[in-house]
Amino acid sequence: MKARLKNDVVRGLLWWIPGCLVFFRAAFTSGFDKITGTDGDARLIIFLHEHWVQAAQGDVSWTSPQLFFPTKGVLGYSEGFLLNETFYLPLRAIGMDQFMAFQWTLILLSLVGFVSLFVFLRRVFNLSAPICAALATTFTFANNLYVKSIHAQLYAVHWLPLILLLVLQAFRATNPRARNAWGFAAGAVFGLLYFTSFYIAWYATFAVLWIAGLLLIWRVATRGFGAVRRAVHPYLPATLSAAGGFGLAMIPFAITYARIAKTFPDRHYLEAMAYAAWPSDMINVGASNLMWGSALRSVVTRERLYNHETSLALTPILMLAALVGCVVILIRRRTVAVGFAGELGIACGVTLVTATLLPVQFDGNSAWAVAYTFFPGARSLRAIDRIMLIGVLLAVMIIAIALASLRDRERVGRARRSPRAEAIGIAVVLALIVVEQVNVGASSLVDRSDQQQMLSAVPDPPDACQAFYITDSGPFDEALPISAIDAMLIAQRYSLPTLNGYSGQSPRGFRFLDPRGDDYLYRVGLWVREFGLSEGLCSYDRFTNVWTDQVPALPPSNAGLDYQLGGAYEPTSDTQIVARDRTDAPDPSRYNICYVNGFQTQPDEADMWLTENPDLLLRNAVGEAIVDPEWPDEHILDVSTPESRERLLEIVGAWIDGCADDGFQAVEIDNLDTFTRFPQYLTAEDAVAFAYSLAVRAHAAGLAIGQKNAAELLKRRPETTFDFAVVEQCNEYEECSLFKATYGDQMYVIEYEREAFESGCENYPELSIVLRDVNLSTPESAGYIHDEC
Repeated sequence: MKARLKNDVVRGLLWWIPGCLVFFRAAFTSGFDKITGTDGDARLIIFLHEHWVQAAQGDVSWTSPQLFFPTKGVLGYSEGFLLNETFYLPLRAIGMDQFMAFQWTLILLSLVGFVSLFVFLRRVFNLSAPICAALATTFTFANNLYVKSIHAQLYAVHWLPLILLLVLQAFRATNPRARNAWGFAAGAVFGLLYFTSFYIAWYATFAVLWIAGLLLIWRVATRGFGAVRRAVHPYLPATLSAAGGFGLAMIPFAITYARIAKTFPDRHYLEAMAYAAWPSDMINVGASNLMWGSALRSVVTRERLYNHETSLALTPILMLAALVGCVVILIRRRTVAVGFAGELGIACGVTLVTATLLPVQFDGNSAWAVAYTFFPGARSLRAIDRIMLIGVLLAVMIIAIALASLRDRERVGRARRSPRAEAIGIAVVLALIVVEQVNVGASSLVDRSDQQQMLSAVPDPPDACQAFYITDSGPFDEALPISAIDAMLIAQRYSLPTLNGYSGQSPRGFRFLDPRGDDYLYRVGLWVREFGLSEGLCSYDRFTNVWTDQVPALPPSNAGLDYQLGGAYEPTSDTQIVARDRTDAPDPSRYNICYVNGFQTQPDEADMWLTENPDLLLRNAVGEAIVDPEWPDEHILDVSTPESRERLLEIVGAWIDGCADDGFQAVEIDNLDTFTRFPQYLTAEDAVAFAYSLAVRAHAAGLAIGQKNAAELLKRRPETTFDFAVVEQCNEYEECSLFKATYGDQMYVIEYEREAFESGCENYPELSIVLRDVNLSTPESAGYIHDEC
């Protein structure tokens, strides 16, 4: 028996090689420079494989890969890939880089699937080696798996034949201890399959339960419950052992995903319907299928044909052969007692038809609603069409059972007319089934050399860097996940956690996927402040390969404040925050806020505006430049049109850049509320639009930006993306509570009346409040007033 098993394994290995060379041709012909998948999901999956290497080395917690820092337990946002580490960890240990180790892991997974199924078919059905090889090739190198190569978690389907082999060993073992051991192993591997690919494990569970239910109903109906109980009884201990192995293996899965399941609601049924197949998709095998791609172009819409989420149908000859196999088994049951295998074949046929129809939607609804409502775990699934990856194994099993029944039929009456013709016909059909699995599309789109070059170009991060986020100053547009996954791979390279991340889910409040977004730095800043990450945080520009400290640092809260717009001078020793005009130098030993008048002209700059940019000044009906009646030496900037705002941004934005160059940490933009004084010319929308563009400019320069007054716009902070507030006389005008509701302790108050100042100190001891004279004069002036609380 052992000799035969060894012989079957060797023969299976030899039969596996041709299919492997065809399926993974891009990797082999490129010298493993082309890696299966895309720069998006494939690199994410490589990152997750590499996570287990770091976990094994003790560098990270096994539930917390180095992304979405400092959120914990983020492995639960993705598949676990644990069983794949059977190959990946040793391959990394012998010196392969993560990209080649990943590619060889997929190759070796196909070897497991092929050899396990080859041996299973040989041992159970005693079919010839060429037939078993054809069926194993059909399953292992299926067209729909090739179409889904970019989602490498689905290669976990190759573990299913191994589980079948373990179950077979449990059933055939004569020693009770060995039977229980094999049962435990089968259950354990199946449990770990959930922690490898939930999709494959759930669909396999669905198929097993469906088949078992059909068999149970049939056997009870035909033989009675007592006969079924007696038949099952000898295998009850092994079944309990399998359940024990499954339960034990599910512990890490439960630890990883239980908390995430509580955090995120179930997927809505409509999400599943977005991935549901159309009736035409029941024959949709994709545009790149060698045999059927061209023919389908006149039957299936281009949108569906080229969509790797909808072109997962079984190839036509394979499906037809499976259906014919079901008919053969039914016919043989009428003439010959084919036994349990025949019942299993029919149950597999019903399950295959169910799996084919289940994700198909008619007028926006499908039978998936039943699974969604009644089957545990179904509400976590979105891409429901992937069940057809299990359908290939069902079809192969049906064909194997049908061929075995034809071989073992009794010769009743006259002999078969042409056994040779029948054998040739079977060989031709199997050959066609194998050929129709060939897909000529490109599935290996990750350039290993490019990835290695990208990682090698990253210099060592600064010693003080304890976490980082990615930036991108380059000119090229790319798919959104690319930069985030770059950050994740860099994080692993240096064992340096990244704030960035990309996965099936993301933490609450994570809103900065695209580093090219105008509000990217603002949202990074929100994350940084929420978790208190300002210390030891740096950024890495993936275009310039430069590490910097670029997160806009907010002014310290409840700190001594001095407002020195009337001229710079040496603050008191208790002062930690200084606000100065952009024309003055910042204080190198304190936090500095740069004053910029962004919506009106400064008194000494009116001539410059009137001479050089007269069309950027707001004018009345007769064309006269409007001045602020409260500040008659200040003209109003015209922010009423996108064109004028764009030109004003060039001027005011340059002032903001100058603040950053001079060493300021933040900027405050004055006269945001100008629109309230000139409602016939300006609107709140005009003010918000220009404020947002200034905030983007400030954040790009590494500066925090403060809202100056304008309580009317507090509710629009998400649009302006301001970081803090500088508020004048909010105690006097009873507005402090409004600003505090929006900015919390990140507000800085200037009062000009002592009574209001003292009231503020008493009512808001947690805020930075300063008393100044109205002229904001320097200490040598007679009217100078300065007091802090």
